[in-house]
Amino acid sequence: MLFKISRAFVVAGVAAVILFACGKSFLDTSPRGVLDEETLSDVKGLNNLLIGAYALLDNYDQAIEFNQFGASASNALFGDIGGTVANKGSALGDQCDIYCPVERHEVTALNKALNDQWRVLYEGIKRTNQVLRISARITDMDDATRKNNDGQARFLRGWYHFTGRIVFKKFSYIDVADDDKIISGEIVAVPNEDEIFPRIVEDAKFAWENLPEAQEARGRINKWVAGAFYGKVLLYTGDYATARTVLNDVVDNGKTPLGEKFDLVPNYGDNFDVSRENSVESVFAFQAS
Repeated sequence: MLFKISRAFVVAGVAAVILFACGKSFLDTSPRGVLDEETLSDVKGLNNLLIGAYALLDNYDQAIEFNQFGASASNALFGDIGGTVANKGSALGDQCDIYCPVERHEVTALNKALNDQWRVLYEGIKRTNQVLRISARITDMDDATRKNNDGQARFLRGWYHFTGRIVFKKFSYIDVADDDKIISGEIVAVPNEDEIFPRIVEDAKFAWENLPEAQEARGRINKWVAGAFYGKVLLYTGDYATARTVLNDVVDNGKTPLGEKFDLVPNYGDNFDVSRENSVESVFAFQAS
């Protein structure tokens, strides 16, 4: 009798599980431990996403297979070594396959650092577009906060595109609308034939015109940091008159995000002293713990 009762109980239990599993609600259940855009669609969630967009400034993403040292925030490989400001150190065999061709201006598509740089930049661009997409969705955010968040995100989007443009030349500009089409599968790629500097200028100008002069944290981008970047991009586009006006304003009135007046440090060597980082001479620097 006990056997029969137990067997009937098990059969009933299995039937219940099958019926539940086949229900429509089971198919619509969200996975646990996953943060989707709905979950992050408030001011706190948006701020966390914005911090994530800042994170790619160091040009490192643990999801990338190689992540060579050359694709760094300082742009040491493609900037300093490629521009003959610095030479490769260490032993000859130490990452010479990455550094030496750049030093000789013989870079090919086989250089692993190029792949790292490309993928990290577009990951940063994707994150900034996610911030802007969700920002537009939040209804209980005041205008000042929205302009501040959007200004930081658009600065970062402009920065990632700018770095891609000067390293690769042919680099597709991807905005929120393009990103939405990629996510939905409407398109699989964005053409890179068009010059993207005008779009970068738009992002930098928006940040310059909408960001506050002071921020709550040293690493946040403020109006004056955006102005320095805006002026730099204008120089690249040949708009020297506007660049002069913007950059003179930054030099005369610019302050760090915490309100310190930009200035030269008394001892030039302090700029290379880790214990004296984030000085009044530092305009834009990646922050890390």
